[in-house]
Amino acid sequence: MGSSPIVTSGSSSAGPGGGGWFRWRWNGGVGAGKSNSTVNRNGNCIHNGNSNNTTNEHCVVSSSVAFFLVSVVVLGSIGSLYGRFMLTANVRSEINAPPGCGLDNEGSWAIGVYYGDSPFSLKPIEAMNVWKDESAAWPVANPVLTCASPSDSGFPSNFVADPFLYVQGETLYLFYETKNSVTVQGDIGVARSVDKGATWKHLGIALDEDWHLSYPYVFDYNGNIYMMPESSAKGDLRLYRAINFPLTWTMDNIILKKPLVDSFIIPHQGLFWLFGSDHSGIGTKKNGQLEIWYSNSPLGPWKPHKKNPIYNTDKSMGARNGGRPFIYNRILYRVGQDSGETYGKRVRVFKIGVLTTDDFREVEVPWGVKESYKGRNAWNGARGHHIDAQQLSSGEWIAVLDGDRVPSGDAVRRFILGLASLLAVLVFVMLVGFLLGAVKCIVPLSWCPHSMGKRSDAFLTWEKPSVLSEKLRLFCSRLNRASSTLRARIRPNSCSGIIILTFVIAIAMMLTCCGVNYIYGGNGGQEPYPLSGHYSEFTLLTMTYDARLWNLKMYVKHYSRCSSVREIVVVWNKGTPPQLSEFDSAVPVRIRVEEHNSLNNRFKIDPLIKTRAVLELDDDIMMTCDDIERGFRVWREHPERIVGFYPRFVNGSPLTYRGEKHARKHDGYNMILTGAAFIDSTVAFERYWSTFATEGREMVHSFFNCEDILMNYLYANKSLSNVVEYIRPTWAIDTSKFSSAAISRNTQAHYGVRSNCLTMFSDMYGSLTHRKFERFDDFTLASSWERFISEIEAVCRQWMADGPKNLLMKDAVQTDLLKDLYKVKSEFKYALKSYCMEYSFETSNNGKVADWNQPLHDLQLSFGVKEFLVIAPQSASGVVLDAPEASKLLSAVAIAILWPAFVPVHDPSRKAYIGIQNMGTVFTRRFEADRIGSQVPIKLMHMEGLYELFISKFAYTALDLSMHHYEVQFKMKLTYSTPIYDDEEVQENEAEGTESGESLKSENHAKAQWDDDCPWSQWYTAEDPVKGFQLLAIWSDITAESSLDMAELENASPLEADKWFLSPNLSQNLGVSGGNTIGFASQLRLLVKALEMSQDAQFVEDFVSAAEKSGSETLKSSEVVPPPTVLDRVLKDLFHEVVEVQLDFSLGEHRNSRAVKGAALGSLFGQFCLHALWFGNCSIRAIAVLWIEFVREVRWCWEESQPLPRMPVNGTIDLSTCLINQKLHMLAICINKKRQQDKGNDVGASGDSDTVYEDILVPRDFPSSHDGDEGFEKKQDRALVKLPMCSWISLILPCTTLTAFSSTSSLDSERVAAILRSVFGSGRKHSSGVSGPMMLLKSYKSMHAPMTQDPPPMTEDMHEERLQAAQALSDSFNFSAQLEKDILASDMCAFKAANPDAVFEDFIRWHSPKDWENDGNMEHNQVSQSNANQGSTVEWPPPGRLSERMSDHGNLWRKIWHEAQPLNASKQKPLLDPNREGEKVLHYLETLKPHRLLQQIVCTAFRAAADTLNQTSFGDLQHMSSKIGQLYITMGSMLKFLQTHDIIGDDVVGDLARLCTTFEHIEKLILLAASLHHKFLQSPHLAQAFFNDFYNHYLPKMGTGSAQGDAMKDFDKKQQIRSRDRNVVVNMFPPPTANQSWRKVLSMGNLLNGHEPILREIIFSKRDRDEGSYYAAGTPKVYQQDVETYRMYVCETSNDLRVALAVASCD
Repeated sequence: MGSSPIVTSGSSSAGPGGGGWFRWRWNGGVGAGKSNSTVNRNGNCIHNGNSNNTTNEHCVVSSSVAFFLVSVVVLGSIGSLYGRFMLTANVRSEINAPPGCGLDNEGSWAIGVYYGDSPFSLKPIEAMNVWKDESAAWPVANPVLTCASPSDSGFPSNFVADPFLYVQGETLYLFYETKNSVTVQGDIGVARSVDKGATWKHLGIALDEDWHLSYPYVFDYNGNIYMMPESSAKGDLRLYRAINFPLTWTMDNIILKKPLVDSFIIPHQGLFWLFGSDHSGIGTKKNGQLEIWYSNSPLGPWKPHKKNPIYNTDKSMGARNGGRPFIYNRILYRVGQDSGETYGKRVRVFKIGVLTTDDFREVEVPWGVKESYKGRNAWNGARGHHIDAQQLSSGEWIAVLDGDRVPSGDAVRRFILGLASLLAVLVFVMLVGFLLGAVKCIVPLSWCPHSMGKRSDAFLTWEKPSVLSEKLRLFCSRLNRASSTLRARIRPNSCSGIIILTFVIAIAMMLTCCGVNYIYGGNGGQEPYPLSGHYSEFTLLTMTYDARLWNLKMYVKHYSRCSSVREIVVVWNKGTPPQLSEFDSAVPVRIRVEEHNSLNNRFKIDPLIKTRAVLELDDDIMMTCDDIERGFRVWREHPERIVGFYPRFVNGSPLTYRGEKHARKHDGYNMILTGAAFIDSTVAFERYWSTFATEGREMVHSFFNCEDILMNYLYANKSLSNVVEYIRPTWAIDTSKFSSAAISRNTQAHYGVRSNCLTMFSDMYGSLTHRKFERFDDFTLASSWERFISEIEAVCRQWMADGPKNLLMKDAVQTDLLKDLYKVKSEFKYALKSYCMEYSFETSNNGKVADWNQPLHDLQLSFGVKEFLVIAPQSASGVVLDAPEASKLLSAVAIAILWPAFVPVHDPSRKAYIGIQNMGTVFTRRFEADRIGSQVPIKLMHMEGLYELFISKFAYTALDLSMHHYEVQFKMKLTYSTPIYDDEEVQENEAEGTESGESLKSENHAKAQWDDDCPWSQWYTAEDPVKGFQLLAIWSDITAESSLDMAELENASPLEADKWFLSPNLSQNLGVSGGNTIGFASQLRLLVKALEMSQDAQFVEDFVSAAEKSGSETLKSSEVVPPPTVLDRVLKDLFHEVVEVQLDFSLGEHRNSRAVKGAALGSLFGQFCLHALWFGNCSIRAIAVLWIEFVREVRWCWEESQPLPRMPVNGTIDLSTCLINQKLHMLAICINKKRQQDKGNDVGASGDSDTVYEDILVPRDFPSSHDGDEGFEKKQDRALVKLPMCSWISLILPCTTLTAFSSTSSLDSERVAAILRSVFGSGRKHSSGVSGPMMLLKSYKSMHAPMTQDPPPMTEDMHEERLQAAQALSDSFNFSAQLEKDILASDMCAFKAANPDAVFEDFIRWHSPKDWENDGNMEHNQVSQSNANQGSTVEWPPPGRLSERMSDHGNLWRKIWHEAQPLNASKQKPLLDPNREGEKVLHYLETLKPHRLLQQIVCTAFRAAADTLNQTSFGDLQHMSSKIGQLYITMGSMLKFLQTHDIIGDDVVGDLARLCTTFEHIEKLILLAASLHHKFLQSPHLAQAFFNDFYNHYLPKMGTGSAQGDAMKDFDKKQQIRSRDRNVVVNMFPPPTANQSWRKVLSMGNLLNGHEPILREIIFSKRDRDEGSYYAAGTPKVYQQDVETYRMYVCETSNDLRVALAVASCD
């Protein structure tokens, strides 16, 4: 009907019947009439008429608009589908996510942790295999901190970067830049780690200013913590000081008026150096400039370096700082940024060779951290520009690095590319419109004005210069002709036109997808999915052979780039394995060559696999890394399951194997193929290779099939719950379809074999047909509430199916206070709320709740239930549900479970619950509990009121309850608490004295302390470990019928109760190791720290002077020294106020005490060490000050010849003590000798008539000591025995003389000398008597034993020197050799004086018999004095000769013999020179190195502290006695190392710290034993019972040697008190004094010595058969049984009441 469309010249129209697919046209003229306009050849609009001009123009415009709308819809749908299926889940979740972790043009920085033995051997945390079960990180992988950390804590962040560590002991703080997503500026965030950086907790924003902040450099100075962030946007460099570390800081100083970036301060060679970059100067190259400033203090003022700017070079040279400098092997290193390719591409490390005010030189050194090859899939795949490496106290190095997966400016670049793609799409859409005729005129007709009519001169003047408008009009005219020209050249109806049109449309669709990907596709990386903020890694394992090598290479190249893949293990079953160099892999590839070609090799136990997760993935399956990461995330949530991508459903009879379509048809699955599945390497492989699976493995080997089916059966056999999980991949390609190397090419035969496997495995391991896991359901039609309840029911059904035993094997955890109660929990979300559901159960199966004298859960005690379920919302503010919400939730849940279910309601402080339990098909129990916290009605404070409250629950309210009788059963428990043994005031005084360094106990206490008579009270007042006792008085199974019965019971005495149980109220500090408890152990810990620091100096004085200079940082914590008054008191106690003490330190000493090489408790050095423990809190500087003053006092005693207190002045030196104690003993002897010399008495010889004979040291084998003598070098080492004078004389006097001597009334010196002269003769006053039958060789006279000088006392270092000099003497002598010569010469002189006719051989026969070689029998058998008197003949001279060494004429002994003059011992020069030896002792004490001093102080302090505690009286406690003995042995073995080594390593310090912990355990046990002994003097068996209970509870924790903070929480032992012991317990409740009574209002009755119970608990119960009630309906006759229909639990104190009611009814 209509006319043909109008076309431009040169165009052609299709004739009738032509046009093909494009027969229809988008022509504005198609219609009832002819078009009224066209476009001429010049592109101008020509109007054919005026009537329809506007209408036709609108038609053209409307057709174009419609075309564009359709194009937008079509292409928008294509883009949406692309985004839905091709964009990763991470990206899709970010599109509509709240602020935080959004795309940022600066990047997506994150922070990782590295460890190493040095800063040049750092490895990422995943290489260290740090596992964290609570975050399912096996192992923990980088990054450890991302933008999600602050964002999840309420501080939205786009990225985190510039990390700096601050180490405080074992706690790590991390300061970093976090870019605020709202303000788009940098703030300083802080996180904390207590596990060496494995996990971090975001604490908050430490610093937030109005300008951008970054690079938070944190350091210590003068006891303050400073932060110097970059604030170049403010134009200066600011220093902030912590006032409440780590979150509160104040601006301390503007240290430089320059906008320096990335600056740090470091001390070096006595100055502080500031490194930074200033990019504000003209001509400055950005990221290539470096300046240095220096100062005497980090607070300024700062002076510029003479060479500033140090660098102004290319940005790739590392001029800009990239983190904290570090010192390694005493060399300073600087970290710089290489920003050549992109900003922050990598870090470069420079070794600083010269750093002075005039010069600076550094050279680059290799950096050990490897760059990732995973590209954008790795968290640091693109760049990393910051590192902070520090050395921990353990010696290990830790470093934090930042990294980014995209280069700088990536977000803008992608956005621009996306816009360009969409603009190109618009061009192609217009092109399609031209070809289809939908777009005819680019510029509408109304936009084409042309000249009409006459113009004025003014218009002509204006139009003449408008050449631009003419050219624009001409350009638009040509555009309008473009559509016609294109349609004329490209005929859309032709085949070529259709192809071109299709190609253009395809390009438009492709560009649309590209635009969507660039704009909405994130950063282009397929990132991992964190679990609880943590990442992990898995091992990829595949099995293949030589025919599929080409496939394997593609497989390795693709999957090695996935972010969480740690290693690829190739199980090579057949053929020659390839070389590793053939693979293009971003992770290590390991080829495990198998001996036999078997499918069982897939699950072979491989100890080289370091991850718990293993992805078993066939080499012919290709899928996206994002799908792999999603599957890994789900497996981490359920590591007990097989999580995979290919589901199967096994059902029917006979069992037939079918594909995935069958599973989707039945809307469920019960098997996951392990050809693409995650499994637990620690569980799956062991199950597969267990003996239980032997038969199944043989089938797999014979069929060469079904290994994945067998694994599913083995998993299902171990659990009744869900063991498989399906993850739907975006897409997956089976590359085996493209090759001839497919194993299962014949699908029908393959399925047949697997069907046989299903049948046989079902017979072996049980069927899978009863399992069906519905994961294909679409819940889009269900409400959120229905989905919420469905999730709860599914979890509850799973828990019920598992049962307690399986739950214990899985994720059940023990409750904090109750050993037999376990719980599992699950979390849900509904309506923006998070809910936590906990199921608590007991392991016993008797069905009865434990007796209430045992600890019970609050809900168990309140409602009499054993297992229960609690559903509560999770809220930081503690808000819980209101009653309607709770009732709705309980009603929905109760249908699915049989457990009692509870929901907390109202305010959390009320502990209010409502609950319900479905007890089968008949009964339902309802629960309700509430609490009145104040203003409890007076009536309810009495038992008759509580009775009436319970009666009112089932009796008619109109009745007078007090006048009617209702029989109810009840039981009652009253809890009494003894008055607290309060010593807080004294503890405060003691703490003040300890802080000031006061070590002496105050003589006047405000009141007597419990440990005043204990041995440790001289040093500290211990907290009483037994704070009191709790008494439980229990009445059980009582029947009451009226209120009068209750009133009578309220007035009953607790002595009438059925049972009494007593439990100690122990101090919480008793179970905490290393806490704030003051005692010997706490001070010994400080002493060990001082020992560790003692190696930092050469002299003790260095620690005193270090605080006066800006010296070592390690001494800053030890600068406090007590005032001089305290020092004077300590010295006075040591030296001047010494009471007469027992100098025999072995008396009262433990038999194992000498296992520790230290000084005795009562010795001077032992007391010094105990004082050192409490002096200045045992800091290294305080010990140094005390030691210096101690040595000064010792020198004063020496110079003034004053006796050294607490030290014996004679006797042998005890070599089992420490060397300092031996030196002090030596000094005491020297002082005594010096005093005697000053008086004119010579005590060096024992033969003078003026000698005062005291106790004498003689050999053990005296008087025949010469027998068996081994020479002079051994003579001095013989054991000596101290004998009284009378005993010594009895050894050498004849019996007759001894009788006369014993009758002497006094032992004066003259009398003794006279007796000796009468025995030995006047001519032998220098002799001690005849030496047995020995005679002189020349004169044949009897040989007289000379009186020689006593050997000088010797310390162990002198003995060591003597042993070294005990070889044959030479001409060169050291001290010990000279001493040997002097002793030998003295003996020879004395021997000549006693035997004037003696020759050298006589001296040898007497002094060194072994050097006289006899030919026959012993000499005394040949010649005897009796035979000589009888005149008998003897052989003379006796046969014998000198030994070979003595026969040598050059022998030094003979030379000394010839030089020796006859001189008795009294006239000889003393062997001991007290002046010389005393000065040597003082020199030793004054020059003793600090570490050797501290080693001896540590040993002595441990021994003295143990000796002090050993004096405690604690009764007959065998456990305690054995533990003390074991403590000495432990100390001896662990402290032995200190005696032989000078260098103390970290391992030794660790051993000493563990020894301190062991000592603390023993100390606390002694305190407890002493306290219990004092309190139960009349009933010691109770003290022993309580102690044994605690000892058996505490013993396992003692063995760990670590802090046990919850040791007291789970100690709940009670002792039942028998009737005979009740009076002892009653005495613990003394009647309150008048001062105490007026403050108490007694309101509960049942008084015990005037004390009311602190807690009263009553359980009322009523059991019925079929009686109805006001609240509960009657029970049907058919279901009549004895049921507890009502139960009320009452718990009240004097101002608190809690009531819990349970009602059972028949619904």
